[in-house]
Amino acid sequence: MLNMFKNYDDEYEEILTFLTDAWRFKPEYSKLFLDRYKKEIGKKLTKEKSRLQNDDEDWIVQDYIVNALILQAHEAFCIEIRAGYIRNPKIEKVIFAILWNKSDLLPDHFKEPFKELQEKKHPNIYEEVFS
Repeated sequence: MLNMFKNYDDEYEEILTFLTDAWRFKPEYSKLFLDRYKKEIGKKLTKEKSRLQNDDEDWIVQDYIVNALILQAHEAFCIEIRAGYIRNPKIEKVIFAILWNKSDLLPDHFKEPFKELQEKKHPNIYEEVFS
């Protein structure tokens, strides 16, 4: 019940720092994505953290951030992009960039269609989203 009123500002900052420092995303793209999905990805990050609550190792921290990012990007791709709900091409590029950056974690049946669509819609995604 308390999470209903949570603002997820701490999670926002944690993910923003990870995207811009570890993955080298351009801040403008990172902020657009996080502004749109702040509550959803904050919930996913909180859930991932609770699964790994007793581990404070740096690689574990990065692992749960990556899991939350992949979950949110995959959900946005499957629900919003495929249905045409996303009107901001920069947000769409971030979704593609997250999935492209960690494509090794995607389900096998998803990889090839995603790769084809990414090459068609955003062939220069690396230069556009990453710094």
